[in-house]
Amino acid sequence: MAGLDDILKVLPIDQIAARLGVDPATATQAVQQGGGAILSGLQQNAATPEGASALQSALGKHTGLGDHVDLDQVDTTDGGKILRHVFGGREQEVAKALTDEPRDFLRAGVLGLGLDEEQSRTRRRRGELVHDQRPFVRKVAP
Repeated sequence: MAGLDDILKVLPIDQIAARLGVDPATATQAVQQGGGAILSGLQQNAATPEGASALQSALGKHTGLGDHVDLDQVDTTDGGKILRHVFGGREQEVAKALTDEPRDFLRAGVLGLGLDEEQSRTRRRRGELVHDQRPFVRKVAP
């Protein structure tokens, strides 16, 4: 599995930042934090032979993507399924844990979870990250 630094190299940070309404440095920090949580979850899931097999099967559907990620081509529905599996149905708790961190760039939206539209608009006005980054985070997993 690729490391977080390898994944960051192929992500369109400027495009991610534009979708989030934040600067590229903030988007990079969000990807690092959310991506770290996802990679930890993937590692934990792969600790058993059954978990590793299930994860390999799910992630195998996302191979051959090359060295460029197009956010418009990300399958967010399948990404949501992967996140639910990775976090054992506790993705809301993971999102909350990220939200409770004392840094402004950590928000539940890092995992594309936990915000309704009103919360999203409110946080966008305050310059915080919102749930619109759902596609890039889900793309991190493969």
